[in-house]
Amino acid sequence: MVGWKICTTFKTMQYAMNIDIPDSDILFDDMLSEHGATVPKDRFIQPRVEPEIAFVMKSATGGSNATRADVLAATDYVAPLSKF
Repeated sequence: MVGWKICTTFKTMQYAMNIDIPDSDILFDDMLSEHGATVPKDRFIQPRVEPEIAFVMKSATGGSNATRADVLAATDYVAPLSKF
């Protein structure tokens, strides 16, 4: 495990998947591709790119009482992430 991701943030995707809030999931090291890497097309059933934003954390945060300010304070930086 190398991180967490929040997905299905677009309302159109939520509608298509019959949900009404974004989803979250674990990001594993085998899901990452180095910058400029060639991704083999046969690795996937229906390949597509969904741009996402990665929050790289400098400290842990969470729980039911976590606020937006808590998340921002725990964030080291934000970067684009492409999910294949």
